[in-house]
Amino acid sequence: MPDVTKAIASDIFSGRYPAGSSLPTENELGVEYGVSRTVIREALKVLAAKGLVLSRPRVGTVVCNEDDWNIIDPQVLAWHAPHALDDKLFDAILET
Repeated sequence: MPDVTKAIASDIFSGRYPAGSSLPTENELGVEYGVSRTVIREALKVLAAKGLVLSRPRVGTVVCNEDDWNIIDPQVLAWHAPHALDDKLFDAILET
C-alpha cells in the first residue's frame, strides 16, 4: 500500500491531479496501479488523513487545496520533496 499511496500523492504534487479536481474512481485507480479496491481505499484514507484529498459520497475523491495539506508531516514532506521546494513549503518549514 505505501507504494500506491506514494504514487497517488506524487500525481497530486506533480499537478496531474490539481487542487479541486476529482481523482479517478477506486476501480479506475485499482486498474491503473494493479491493486485491489481495498488497497486503493486504504491509500485514500491515508491521503485524506494528511489533508491531500477529501472523499464524499456521490461526489468522489477531490484533491484539496495546498493550504489544507499537512505539509509538515514527514511522509508528505518526503513525497513532496522530489517535485519542488517552493516558497510556501519553505515558509511552512521555517514557521515550524
